[in-house]
Amino acid sequence: MGIRWVFSAAGAAAVLAAAGCSTAEKPPVRSYLPSDAQAGLALPRLDIGLSKPPLHKGDTFVFDNPPEQWTVISIEGPLVGWQSTAGDYMQTAWSTLLPPLRWGGGSANLDSGLRRISDLNGSLFPLKTGNKVSFVEHRTNARPAGSFTGRWECEVGQPAEVVVPAGKAQTWEVTCLVDGHERMFFNYSEDIGHYVRYAIDTSGGPIIRQLTGYARGKPAQAPAASSPAAR
Repeated sequence: MGIRWVFSAAGAAAVLAAAGCSTAEKPPVRSYLPSDAQAGLALPRLDIGLSKPPLHKGDTFVFDNPPEQWTVISIEGPLVGWQSTAGDYMQTAWSTLLPPLRWGGGSANLDSGLRRISDLNGSLFPLKTGNKVSFVEHRTNARPAGSFTGRWECEVGQPAEVVVPAGKAQTWEVTCLVDGHERMFFNYSEDIGHYVRYAIDTSGGPIIRQLTGYARGKPAQAPAASSPAAR
């Protein structure tokens, strides 16, 4: 048996509360930079081989270092909207192996910005050793103000069984380089459509974060076909 991924509603609430995270819904947060749609830009194709989102509305992930809880609040076209219990938000592609596209929060949030991805080549999914993807990121930060452009190269490594605080998981190792330097290392679980552990190289040294709790939301239901008499 593997990790205890699926909890009852009560069990999920207990796990999240034990991690020091509130399960109460937060109000919508403010955006500080215009989205691609607001700026009149076409959204790039960012599925990197996925045919459908691996996430569901309501999926909730809790990580350590520091404790943080994020919940999927929307899936619209190629974009996934997220909300944290701290009142922050982010927007990602279907796969969290790609870096966030937008992030920010309320007046207390000190990190807000957007990232545009161009020159995307290759695919990671279906995950297989040797699969690669490369792209250029153009990042603009509103708080603190700044910008960055860099080239990412990500490659799928070997399958690996790992144990994190949430339990045991079958994962794929994925390494991402930015401008030729190793920046991110993921253990990605196809069972939940998200990584369960990742390491990021920062100016202050490496930071490792692990999944401590997880609850699956309900998949969207396809509309029932109407009978001829109802048409």
